[in-house]
This record gives sequence, C-alpha cells and structure tokens, in this order.
Amino acid sequence: MVAEALVCASTELESDATVIDNVDHDYLLFARSKQLLARGLARDVVVPIMRRPAIDEPIEVTLGTVQLMCRIAGLQSCEIFETALEEPISLNLARAVARELEARSIRSVLLVTPGFRSQRALEVYAATFGPAGVAVRCQPVFGAVDSTNWFETAHGVQNVSLQFLKLWYYRILVLPQARVASARQ
Repeated sequence: MVAEALVCASTELESDATVIDNVDHDYLLFARSKQLLARGLARDVVVPIMRRPAIDEPIEVTLGTVQLMCRIAGLQSCEIFETALEEPISLNLARAVARELEARSIRSVLLVTPGFRSQRALEVYAATFGPAGVAVRCQPVFGAVDSTNWFETAHGVQNVSLQFLKLWYYRILVLPQARVASARQ
C-alpha cells in the first residue's frame, strides 16, 4: 500500500513529447521513451541535464552519458538542454523544463520517470506546467524492483521509505510555498 501511493497512474495519451525525468541517469527511462515514440504517442524527446557545480565534473561527462543512452535506446533525436542543479531539485528542474517546453511550443508531455518517484514528479510537474498550459501525463518506469517486491530487499525498503518522505516533504513544504510565490508574481 505504501509503495502504490508513490506510483502515478500510467497514462498513454498522444502527446507532443516525452520528458525524461533525468535525475539519476536511468537507461530504462530512455528505453521507455523509445517505446512511446514507436507507438506514435509522442514525436520528440526532451532531456534535461543538470550542472552540479559542487562536483568537479565537466558537464561534458553528463552530456556524453545522456547522448550515449539516447543512441543505445535508438532515439533518433533527443532534445538535450542544460539547467542548474538547485534545491529543491525536483521543483527547479520542473521550472527549467517548463521554460524549455514553452520555447519549443510543446503543449503536452508524457513524463517518463522512475516508478517510486513518479507520483511526486507528476505532482511537481503538473503544478509547474499547469500555469503554462502544458498537460502532463505520467509514465512510471520500474526495473527489477517494483510495487510487488520492494519489501524483499533492504535497498527496496530504503528507496520506498525515502521516496515516501520526499513525496510528503514536497506536498507539505515545497509545493505550497511554490504556489504562494507564483501567486505573488
């Protein structure tokens, strides 16, 4: 029951693009985007990459990793753009993606995101994209650990617990403050 609350309802409606919620560089997200494109559910793939200023790693490493995952997944063109890594990460990432979508005149997206992060990502992206008039649909992606077996390993329990805390942190603290800030503008 706890794990299911973390997972958004999968929606497969035709959209302008898929947005890969590229926080942890998970190849499975790129493979799912390819499947969605192959089924005609989207025409473009948008992938943000975050500059991590505290880490002495050139952005080229992150860019190369994303380009490699796009190529291996068979995605002909990934629209990759760079954004700063700022706390709260999910909210600021969603804001950067919203600006990018607006610049590209994209009005609807399939958000391809890790399964246990998916409900939080959907809520954050929907709150951010809503004022811009961009519809968000969710595509949760799971690997070997999913909502039926997460409790079988310590790492699964740790991940679900962490994602549960993050979901409620965003619901209680981050999103209400973001709405107040948006209303002031």
